[in-house]
Amino acid sequence: SVKTGELTANLKLRRSQIFLKYEERIDSACSNRQERDPQFLADSPRKTKKWPSLLPRWLRYRIYRSLATVPLNPPKDLILKLAQTKEELEQALRLLHDSYVGAGFMTPHPSGMRVTPYHALPQTTTLIALRNDEVVATVSVIRDGAFGLPLDAIFDMARLRKERGRIAEISSLAIKTEYRHDRETLLLLIKFLYEYCIHYFGVDCMVAVVNPKMADFYRAILFFEVMERGNVKE
Repeated sequence: SVKTGELTANLKLRRSQIFLKYEERIDSACSNRQERDPQFLADSPRKTKKWPSLLPRWLRYRIYRSLATVPLNPPKDLILKLAQTKEELEQALRLLHDSYVGAGFMTPHPSGMRVTPYHALPQTTTLIALRNDEVVATVSVIRDGAFGLPLDAIFDMARLRKERGRIAEISSLAIKTEYRHDRETLLLLIKFLYEYCIHYFGVDCMVAVVNPKMADFYRAILFFEVMERGNVKE
């Protein structure tokens, strides 16, 4: 018989061996690349830190999931809620504006806010994360309705509507700069988003347009699937 402690130790050892094997492969790949191009590491020393992209998808996703833990006792100064007042909504739209401008997704607007036609519709709800009465993160949920979804402009959603039922598009995600490395705030906001969509919005399926750099996060943590290229409108 094998004791629980021994089994756990064996599993940890096996996991360490797997990581060691892939680290050796990565080191070898970097060495080979440097031999062909001596400036490879000199020009971009941070390239060696991009090792997760060299791992197989199943292992990469397992690592991401192991890091995505939601605390049982959230910070006392963190409040997750709907944007219900004019001040809360304006803070959320200003944060969204600044994030999009900083990422190069839009040019600065005189109002200092990013507002889309969907923000004015009753089918849209904006969720916020407050810390010390300041909006530090926001995301919007657009439920499918008479006006459709923003994704309708680039995707043919007919098949998805038929197969998946009630759809909502996740949009306008933004996090204040100083909280972007705070997994706690992001993951708790996403959990709140999920609970709200399922239990209060009656959603069967969620869709989103994401930055390709974040695709692994959505697939590994939120179990999103990539839409077929055949669904893209010409």
